[in-house]
Parts: sequence; structure tokens; C-alpha cells
Amino acid sequence: MRESKRLLRTQMRKILSQLTDDEIKQQSAQIYNQVVHHPRFIDANYISIYLSTNREVDTVRILEKALELNKVCFVPKYARISSQGDEKPRSEMKMYNIISMKDFDNMPLTKWNIKEPSDDSLSHRNEPDPQQGLDLVIVPGVAFTKTGLRLGHGMGYYDRFLNDWACQHPTRRPFTMGLALKQQVLHQVPCSDTDYILDQIVTCDES
Repeated sequence: MRESKRLLRTQMRKILSQLTDDEIKQQSAQIYNQVVHHPRFIDANYISIYLSTNREVDTVRILEKALELNKVCFVPKYARISSQGDEKPRSEMKMYNIISMKDFDNMPLTKWNIKEPSDDSLSHRNEPDPQQGLDLVIVPGVAFTKTGLRLGHGMGYYDRFLNDWACQHPTRRPFTMGLALKQQVLHQVPCSDTDYILDQIVTCDES
């Protein structure tokens, strides 16, 4: 299973690297229109949105629209957690609120060229409140199926986050939405028991 996922990630990176910026921009525009008119987006008060790289569906306009509509938005921050003894350091992802596009502009870039909240800003930010919940989580991925299977980037951040949230807050399970360029939608992807199945994949029209 691990090797199958590795090979597919390699294959997808090659496919996505051949897309032009204009192709990604055009598909992202179609997907943006579908997302912002989606009932789950319209009704959501609390939204988690991944911040995209230049080889993914652009989420910046979606974030901007959500903030414009006064939705409470959360973006991911990744960290390596040191361990004691013989345990290997582990990685984790937390969500922190973002208050404006100016706030977004001021966020630093990681080594993966993705914006995320700086360490020194965390004391002024909030994580999602279990009592309020998360209404919608917009999830990245390398490849998807139309039935909601997802191949992530290999670190397991979103699978752990979503599975942990579902276990800890079973009555507050968010609607999960994957955004996919049409080249990322496959008939099948390798999937293990710990892979979280998404509620819906949004992609551009085939026409």
C-alpha cells in the first residue's frame, strides 16, 4: 500500500508539473464558483481552508470570499513535535483563525512555499472551539476519486486531524470537501483504513 501511494504521488507530480499556470487558473475559477455557491459553504459559519501551492486549486479567493462574508476561518499550521526516549519525532497539524486578507498577506512562507501563521502570532489566535465546531473543512490532496477517496501528500496531517475530530466530537462532524483539478480525479486511489473519506469532491466541468 505504501509503495502504491508513493508511485502514484510521483506520477501525479509529473502530471501536475506539466499544467500551465493559465490552465490551473481557469480550473480554479470554475471550482471557486462552485464552492462559493455551494449550500454547505453558504450556510457555514466556521470554515477550515488549506492554503494552496501553485500546483493546486487556488484557495486564496475562497478564503477572501469567506472573510468578506464574515465567516470564521481557520488555516493549518504544521509542526514537528519532539518526543522522549526512543520515540521518533512526530508531525502534527493545528488550525488557527485568520482575521483578514491583510493577516494572510503578513503570514510567512514555509519551506514548502505555503503561508501559515507565525509562531509568535499564535498567542493571539484561536483554535476551533468544539462547542461551535467546524461546519466545513476544505481539504487538499494529490489525487481523488469522485466517491471521496483521497491520496494526500504523505504526512497524514488531514487524516489524523479529521479522524481525531470525529472521535472527540462525534456530533460535530464537519462537512469535508476536496478540491481537485480534473487531472487529479481518478477512478481509484490506494486507500487504507486510516484514510479519511471525504463527503464531496469539487472539480471543474468536463466540457
